Amino acid sequence: MQPIAAYFANRLADREASTVKERNKADGTPEEESDSLAAYLRVEFRVQIVEQTTKTERRVFDRLPISVPFFVRGNKPNAEEFLEFATALNVSATGALLAMRRFVDPGSKLVLEIPVSLANKAQLPRSVSLLHATVLRCTPDRQYFLLGVRFREPLLSESTGTAFEQ
Repeated sequence: MQPIAAYFANRLADREASTVKERNKADGTPEEESDSLAAYLRVEFRVQIVEQTTKTERRVFDRLPISVPFFVRGNKPNAEEFLEFATALNVSATGALLAMRRFVDPGSKLVLEIPVSLANKAQLPRSVSLLHATVLRCTPDRQYFLLGVRFREPLLSESTGTAFEQ
């Protein structure tokens, strides 16, 4: 847990514990019992905050809420190849959330291709137009399916934040 988060977790836990002690004092609960309950709540409250912080900060890279068109190539369950148009709703260095009209089984391997005209217009030395990805999940959403995909190779290195050559 980060030091600032630990500081606020302790402050909130202390406030909650003192509120319990005040309530128990007004109810006539013995002070020793009130102190042990307050100490227990203080520990439980800190554990909950640590768990929440750990869960929310599991990503190494931020997601960018940008729409990017992709051609998606993959294989149907019968091994027949498909080509489908999709739109990325958000993208990070390690994956993307795609909206697509086709259901794709989790674990399926896909090749994502940015339309050539967009890739050529950018003319960046490290631009990427072809990405290999694995489907992590596929959930229905109205007339589309939302695919969470992880790129085979991250687009940026973790330590330097620089683009990988592909």
